[in-house]
Amino acid sequence: MKDIIFIHPPPIIDPKDLQKSLMPPYLVGYGLLHIASYLKSQGCDVDVWNIPMFYFNGFDLEDIKALIKHNNPLLIGVELNWLQFASGAIELTKIIKEINPNIKVVLGGVHATIFAEPIIKKYSEFDAIFLGEAEASFNQYYQNLENNRSLENIPGCYIRKNGRIIKNEGRKTLEIDEIPPYSLTLLKPRLKETFNVGSINTCRGPCVFECQYCIGSRKNYPIMLGSRKKLAIHSPKWILKQIKLLLRDTRNLAIQDYIYCAPKKRINEIFTLLKKEKLADNIEYFNIAAKPGSFDKDSLNLMSDAGIDNIDYGIETGSDSVLSKLRRGYTSQKVLDSIDATVEAGIFPKTYWMVGLPDEKDLGETKKLIKETIDRFAYPRWITPLIILPNTELFRTPEKFNIKIRMKTFEEFLSFSTSKINRQRYYPQVITHTTKDMNVDDILNAANELKDYILTFKEKIIENLKTGMKKYFHFHERLKEPLIITRLVHALDTLKNTLF
Repeated sequence: MKDIIFIHPPPIIDPKDLQKSLMPPYLVGYGLLHIASYLKSQGCDVDVWNIPMFYFNGFDLEDIKALIKHNNPLLIGVELNWLQFASGAIELTKIIKEINPNIKVVLGGVHATIFAEPIIKKYSEFDAIFLGEAEASFNQYYQNLENNRSLENIPGCYIRKNGRIIKNEGRKTLEIDEIPPYSLTLLKPRLKETFNVGSINTCRGPCVFECQYCIGSRKNYPIMLGSRKKLAIHSPKWILKQIKLLLRDTRNLAIQDYIYCAPKKRINEIFTLLKKEKLADNIEYFNIAAKPGSFDKDSLNLMSDAGIDNIDYGIETGSDSVLSKLRRGYTSQKVLDSIDATVEAGIFPKTYWMVGLPDEKDLGETKKLIKETIDRFAYPRWITPLIILPNTELFRTPEKFNIKIRMKTFEEFLSFSTSKINRQRYYPQVITHTTKDMNVDDILNAANELKDYILTFKEKIIENLKTGMKKYFHFHERLKEPLIITRLVHALDTLKNTLF
């Protein structure tokens, strides 16, 4: 019998539909893994189950039921970090309660936090929903449960008791370096190499910027997630320890958080230490996300020396007026300057774009900037419609941005989980809004138009990559050209059929 099982659910409960999800289903959020690691450090017997990976390995739903019966844990924590997994999380929880109603099942994650109240009111299968960071609160919940103490006063969560719903205010957060690094060995089953990326959580708390649609912005984070008032950044030694743990099980790493908000001094301390440790020879892929203009040339060179070989730039649009309205904090010229500096440092820039933005009348400026970034050796990686979530600035004051909100309730947002990829690339059910200039079909058509436009440059993008190889391998001798080309071709081939 396990004390605790954490579950990363499938998007939809039926294994046959796994490959039709709008979002890759296999990657587990690092928040769940850090909670599991913390509970393990407190002496708990913990497993983390990746149900989509069980399905990938040939398990069916009856096998999952048998595993739950066999392990019979005291407590199960279900992850809901992204809306795409909502239906699977709910259906799996119902199954758990059918197997054994006495198992406590709790929910947590970013989108569980945003939609906590409507979820716990409608779905009686959930015994609690944790809000924001949950290492300390989850541990207290488990300790009280194990010792038959009251569960009513656990801070930072909704609790169900005798048909009543209790909301406990306050959040218990650990000091940033008290959160233990996690190991991929926590995961069952082990990830296949294709999906085996170690995500590094370098910081927690709000981004320092005020992007109007972002749940993690300085203004929106306290309203929606609220665990910390300021960005807290892990020490370089903690980050080094986390990377070394991950490198035991993977050669692929990614930093997809707000590290770009860190002061230059801290950035340079982190990557100076990584460079000193000479970890790059053990890494095949080292990705980091950033806003254009986040890193200067010195920092980019240092990051490259430490092993960073590609950067995701969330550019969104080529319109400076739209960027200004959304408070993105940069211009199209700053984008081009960042691309140039990144390439000069021997790092491949990948660009991410949005459609359905307020006051964007057409795609002309965005197409122009996409072409200019391609000419500078960047390649477009992703196109997505803007998603407007509750309590963001766009959601609270749509009239200020000349938009109309289409999705307001959790039940409406469930469509992100129940929708399936189709050949027509037509997904009106997941468009959250319309703008003054674009209806639902216009937004969907704009996404497909940009994808088709990008793919007209496919051969040029591949040739650019080959041309830039000499500089790239000057910085990253460990990497092999066939692997890099294969990754790029795969990314371009999958671009057309993806929505998120």
